[in-house]
Amino acid sequence: MKIFLSLFWIASSVLANTAPMSLNRLQVLSGKKSLQLKKVSSETKIGSEKASSHKSTQYFLNNSRILCFQMSDLQRMVELSRLGHQVTLVHDDESILQKARNMALEFGEEILVRNHPGQQEYDALYLTKKIAPEKLEHLFKKLKKSGVLYYEAEIDEQKNQAFKSQELLKVLSDFRVLKYEESPFEQASNALFVGIK
Repeated sequence: MKIFLSLFWIASSVLANTAPMSLNRLQVLSGKKSLQLKKVSSETKIGSEKASSHKSTQYFLNNSRILCFQMSDLQRMVELSRLGHQVTLVHDDESILQKARNMALEFGEEILVRNHPGQQEYDALYLTKKIAPEKLEHLFKKLKKSGVLYYEAEIDEQKNQAFKSQELLKVLSDFRVLKYEESPFEQASNALFVGIK
């Protein structure tokens, strides 16, 4: 069975043009296996010298303190940390928090993982889901003056948990807009908002 699964992962990685994920890593990220805790020095950070390929990184100043709220894309969170940012993940799903801890350990990254944003202010706020207005107001108070808001959200006229077209611009009208775009797909679309407080 392990051989079949390994071949499946390799084949899917080749088709997706990505490096295959090891069985050990998959088990760790899925919570079926835990990592041994070990101290990792800053010299051993994996890939820390690589430039980021994600478009979000161009908007953050070096060594920014970034609050990632309800983010499920843990690979992006690790990438931000590799680039020298101080990343805090806040999520209400304990299984996501545990996966984030495991991933941070695996890659030797220092990422603060918690279920609340804490008292400090942040240089940037990274959001990927529609959030209730009262929670948004609380999060905006955590953002420093001239802080960057990077918000990727689903646009769908039919779903309550998604924004309607142009709604994100109205919700974030207090921010100075650096970039706004809506990318149409077959069923739904995504919006990207980047702004300054």
